[in-house]
Formats: sequence, C-alpha cells, structure tokens
Amino acid sequence: MAERAQRHLASLDNVDFRIERFEDADLPRDTFGLVTCAQAWHWLDEATRVQRIADVLYAHGTAAIIANVQVSPEEHLGFWIAAQDVYRTHAPELAHEGEFRKPDDLPEHPLGGSSLFEDLEQVTCAWEWTLDTDTYLELCATHSNKAALDEDTRERLLNGLAELIDTEFGGHVTEHYVAVAGLARRV
Repeated sequence: MAERAQRHLASLDNVDFRIERFEDADLPRDTFGLVTCAQAWHWLDEATRVQRIADVLYAHGTAAIIANVQVSPEEHLGFWIAAQDVYRTHAPELAHEGEFRKPDDLPEHPLGGSSLFEDLEQVTCAWEWTLDTDTYLELCATHSNKAALDEDTRERLLNGLAELIDTEFGGHVTEHYVAVAGLARRV
C-alpha cells in the first residue's frame, strides 16, 4: 500500500513516507493537527498507543480512530453459529467464544478514560454486504488469522465454510458492520 501511495503522491513536496512501526518511529512532538488510525488500533501497543498519539498531536489536534465493527443481527446469526462448527473442526483456535456482537453493542470510545483527550465523539454508520461463496472465501483468506494458518489447515477450513455456505445458506453470506469513527481533541 505504501508503494502505491508513494507513486500517486510523488509530486507533492510536503508528503513524507515512513515504513516502520508507529511505536518505534521517531516522530516530532506537537507537530500534527490530525492523526488517523484506520482498521489498525488493535495492532498498536496497548500500553503506549494513546500516549504516542497525544505526543505527536499539537494542542487541540484531533485523533480519529476508525474501524469497522462486525455485528450479527438475529436474521443472519444462523450462519455465524453454524460456521463455528466448521472452525472447531478445522481451526479450533479461531472459533468464536461467547455471544456475537449485536448491532446496538458497540465498543466504547477507544480514547475514553484518557485525561489526554477531550470532546470525545463517536460517529457511526451501519452497512452490510452480501457475498457469494467464492468472494467470501477470497476475503476470508486475506484475514491475518487465516493467512497465518498452514496451507492444509487453511484449505480445509475454507472448503468447510464453502460447503456450509453452498448447502445451507443458498451460496451467499451477508455480513453486517458498523463503521465507527472515534474522534477526540488533544487537551
């Protein structure tokens, strides 16, 4: 992704690319008016991420933590429950434990509880898509937890999911998400 962005933004003098871990980057303090973190909050070091973001923002700068939160409304819950049998059979370490997240059960603001930020706001937008079996499996194969499986295990898991989708769910899966943007200003 960085290479593509570099190609498209090569003509801009005020754009600097760094390919390194956020936690290790030597970033100047009090420099940025906006820090965004899209679909990556869970990858950042939990012990340092809030402080690191606050450090690079200048006073009253904005942090935007953006994520798609998968939810499971009742009308499509059957697939997710049945899919867990496939996971338990082929990749038990990936099986979901506990209740599935309901559409009205969104996570707390990621910067909530921090004295480094104020004016917390959470903006949401619900969306869904319906994928045929092949498209769903192609997407699944890109998820890091599945990509990390050995090839045989991943193939058995995806074949098991394909059989489930084709035989019990009409050859398609509907996924529901809520896009969530947690916004806050640095104190």
